[in-house]
Amino acid sequence: RAADLERIQELEEKLRGAQTQSEIGASAEQVASLQDEVSTYAAKVRALNEEVEQLREEVQDLSAQLSDKDRIFEAMEDEANEANEDLAHSQSQVKEIEALRQERDDFRAEAARLQEEAETLEA
Repeated sequence: RAADLERIQELEEKLRGAQTQSEIGASAEQVASLQDEVSTYAAKVRALNEEVEQLREEVQDLSAQLSDKDRIFEAMEDEANEANEDLAHSQSQVKEIEALRQERDDFRAEAARLQEEAETLEA
């Protein structure tokens, strides 16, 4: 019986060892699978980082284009303001000229009236 008991204990230890070996094998497979997963995610992260970098470059390009367009718009706005000032000045001059013409016409009419009056008095 003691020999049988000893033999049973040896077999139990071998069985435990086999289970441990099996668990180690399963763990190794899980580790390999997880390493593959990590590699896959790392590749995805690198790809996303590259895409983010490209988008940053595009944003910088668009920002530079926007700055150029802003400068062009400001220059055009300045030109438009100058043109409006010139137009306002010209309109003011036109009004002055019209007022002078009216004054001239009034003087001519008055001169003609006075001329008639003078001619009537002479006669």
